[in-house]
Amino acid sequence: MVIATLSGYFGSIVMVIFAFTMEPLLAILGLSFLTIQVISAKLYNLVLLNIISIIGFITTILGS
Repeated sequence: MVIATLSGYFGSIVMVIFAFTMEPLLAILGLSFLTIQVISAKLYNLVLLNIISIIGFITTILGS
C-alpha cells in the first residue's frame, strides 16, 4: 500500500510538471505511476482511462 501511495504522489507531481511543459514523455511517466495507484485501489475505469491516455501520448510522440 505504501508503494501505491508514493507512486500516486510521484505521478501527481510529474503530471503537474507536465501541465507546464507539455512534454509527452512526462505525461507517460506520470500516468504510469498513477496507474499503479489506481490498480491498487481497484478503480478499473481509471486504469482504462490512463492506459488509453498513455497510448494517445505514445502515438503523439511517434507521429511527430
